[in-house]
Amino acid sequence: MATGIDVGNIVDRTRAITYVAGEPVSATDFQLFMTSARQTLLADANIEERLAALALGASEATAHARADKALEHLIQDARTTLLLIEGWAQPGQRLLEIGGGVGLAAIWLQRRGFDVISLEPSNAGHGNYHEIGLLIMQRLGGDTSRWLGLAANEVAQLGARFDLIFSNNVLEHIADLDGAIAAMRDALAEDGIMRHNCPNYGFPYEPHFCIPLLPFFPRMTALWHTRLRRDELWQGLNFVSARQLVRLANRHALRIYFDRDHLYRTFLRLEGEPLFRAKHYVLAGTFRALRALRLANLLRFVPPTLVTPMQLTLSRRGDRAATPMVPDGG
Repeated sequence: MATGIDVGNIVDRTRAITYVAGEPVSATDFQLFMTSARQTLLADANIEERLAALALGASEATAHARADKALEHLIQDARTTLLLIEGWAQPGQRLLEIGGGVGLAAIWLQRRGFDVISLEPSNAGHGNYHEIGLLIMQRLGGDTSRWLGLAANEVAQLGARFDLIFSNNVLEHIADLDGAIAAMRDALAEDGIMRHNCPNYGFPYEPHFCIPLLPFFPRMTALWHTRLRRDELWQGLNFVSARQLVRLANRHALRIYFDRDHLYRTFLRLEGEPLFRAKHYVLAGTFRALRALRLANLLRFVPPTLVTPMQLTLSRRGDRAATPMVPDGG
């Protein structure tokens, strides 16, 4: 059983040590595990084929190279998910992940002794993620009984309450976001919290396609990006905004807090993650210019509801959600 975790320190290569279950853990532990997992998964012809299919249209010539690229992106997504709950995941809690991708974050948390259930319904644009995740769970020794093909608005079927419900780049794909927020709220323990990371479409930029959007009418962007009209991922977007989430929080008697320096930390990712930088090259150029002008620190003071992506906490009551709990030794 886990007795404490500071997930971010584990996956942050700039930190030398952290403590999990009272024991010191190398800061490269996550990377070492994922490197080993990568070799194991790519050696499985069935998994490699399915991963390669996720990277259709990529420039890599071979299926192995496409699978490797897809897996690298999935590993980075898992890292972002773990950073999202840094300081929030505590010993003895019940955790629920909404939209687990292919299960990498859930497998890591299980290895650390956490009681976590992960849901992956494979919605629009992610049609076979649950199936791939099941294969990956089996190959890496994860608990497949806790890898379920349910959507956020179906959490009542679990018949349980959770101390921490979290998602990474999922809310924007939920058609009935109102119903999903209500269902997640009902599944929270009395002092439970939610942690979510997702785009803020109040800012006219679409991160999946890396394109600017028509302000106030984002779906009309497809009028000139005609390929989007036939894209399943685009059709499944709900274009959630910070303002909409505030309304939903009020409707469902939830307190909402937005992380204030998330934009700045997102730009820092552009320096430390080559794949992220390559995908968002326009943002990377903007950040370099701000650095050169010594204006980058001003990003810390931009109101969090005006930027994308947004990272937020929802809680039933009280101010517990305002500050994460960071264990000793972090």
